[in-house]
Amino acid sequence: MDKIVNFNSNQVFEGATTYTCLLFLSKNANKKFLYKEFKLGENFKILEDLIFEERDIESLNTDPWNFSSKQISKILSKIKMKGISFEDITRKIFKGSSTGNDDIFLMDVVKEGKNFTTVHSTFLNLDLEIEKELLKPFLYGEDIRRYQDPVNHKVLLFPYHTVNGKTILIRSDLMESAYPKAFKYLNETKKELIKRKVRMAEDDFYKYSAGRSLSEYEQPKIMIPDMLVKNRVGYDSNGVFYHGPAIHSALFNESTKDVDTLFYLATLNSKIFWFFITQTSTTLRGDTYRLTPEFLNPFPFPKLNLSDSKMNETYHQVIHLTKEIISLNRKLYEIHNKKTDEHDDIEGQIENIDKEIDRRIYSFYGLTEREVNLIESQSG
Repeated sequence: MDKIVNFNSNQVFEGATTYTCLLFLSKNANKKFLYKEFKLGENFKILEDLIFEERDIESLNTDPWNFSSKQISKILSKIKMKGISFEDITRKIFKGSSTGNDDIFLMDVVKEGKNFTTVHSTFLNLDLEIEKELLKPFLYGEDIRRYQDPVNHKVLLFPYHTVNGKTILIRSDLMESAYPKAFKYLNETKKELIKRKVRMAEDDFYKYSAGRSLSEYEQPKIMIPDMLVKNRVGYDSNGVFYHGPAIHSALFNESTKDVDTLFYLATLNSKIFWFFITQTSTTLRGDTYRLTPEFLNPFPFPKLNLSDSKMNETYHQVIHLTKEIISLNRKLYEIHNKKTDEHDDIEGQIENIDKEIDRRIYSFYGLTEREVNLIESQSG
C-alpha cells in the first residue's frame, strides 16, 4: 500500500449518498504509507499538492482499520488499558422494537381518563378511546436529552402481556373480551396491518413486525440514540418508557450491583466517551456518528476500586454532581418558556457542573493535561 485519501463524510458525488476513499496499492511491501483525511466542509475538489501524513503500516493491524493519529491512538490505548468494556458490564444492549406501521400503533394523547385514554390516531385521523393498560409512553431518538428526565410525546399501543415471565401477544379472543376498544381499533386497521412485510396468522395480525426484547422495557435502563451529531445519553430511572429502533437501551449485569447507574450515565455523557466514539465509530454525512452495539461494546468504563479512598471520593463526587445537574435540568424544564435571569443562571450552573464531571471522569483514566486538552479539542 502506498497512499490513502479519505473523504470522510464529505459527499463527493452529487445526487448520491456515498462514502469515498481512494486506496493506492503497490506490489512492494511497505512499512509506511501516506494518509490524507478531508474534514467535513474542507475543499476536497483540488487534489493537487495535498499534504499527507506518514503512517506505519502496522497501525492497520486492527479490525476495522483505524486512521487516528499517533497521539490519538496512544490515548485510545491508554483509555482501554485503564478500563473495562461496556460489553463486560452489561447483560444486554437492545435495539427497540419495530411496529411495521407507526401511524397505527403510535398515538397522541388527547385526554386521560380513569380506565381509558382518549387518543388521536393518525391513520384514521380520529379521536378514540383505548384501554389505558395497553398504552405505553413512547420515546423517539430526539426525545433523549443529556441529564434530563425523558418526556414522551406519543403513546404506544402494546397488545402484549406477560405470561409465566414471558411477554407474548394477547390472543384475539382475550383481546376482544378484555380490551374491546383496542380490539375494535385494530380490526378497523386490519387491512393495512396485514400488508406489512411479516408473516402473520389470521389471529395475530396485530403483532409487531419486529418485537425485540419486549420484556426488557419496564426496568431502569440507559438509553442511547442510534445516531448522533452531539453526545446525549438518557436514563429511564423508573423503567416506564418504550422506544423504537432509533434507540439502544443498556441493561447492566450483576457485576455492577454495587455501582450507582448515575456513574455510568455521567461517563457516557462525558467528553471522553464522545472522543472514543468519534475516533472509532462509523461517520455518516454531516458528521453523524453511529452508536450501535458494535461501537458501544468496546468502550472502556473506568475500573473502579472503591476500597481506594481517593477513587471512592471521586466516584461519590461524580454521583453527587450528576444528581445536581439532573435537579438543575428539572428546574430549567419548569421555566423553559421563560427567558429570565434565573434561566440563564441555571444554564451557567449546568455548564460548570458538566465541566466538573468531565474533570473527575478524566482522572479515572490517569490522563495527562496534554492528553485531556487533545480530547477536549476533538470532542467539541
